[in-house]
Amino acid sequence: MAIERSDVCLILIDANEGVTEQDTKVAGLAHEAGKASIISTAELLVATLLGILIYHEEVTFYKLVGMAAIFGAILLLNVRLKKKV
Repeated sequence: MAIERSDVCLILIDANEGVTEQDTKVAGLAHEAGKASIISTAELLVATLLGILIYHEEVTFYKLVGMAAIFGAILLLNVRLKKKV
């Protein structure tokens, strides 16, 4: 199964639909397999893209650096380091 071969599982929840039975099942499988889970972190990306595309918010270098730092922190907190044997 793909979950067992992965290091991190990304679980996206549709804000309009909410948490479904399938979402709960997949999150449970990831938890049982002992995998780190990143749950709905795409919300940041969607909110940023909506701000840029719909509200014509200015994209600056510092905003891009800030977004990269946040995504980097999320990944660092959820990636398991492999031990050298």
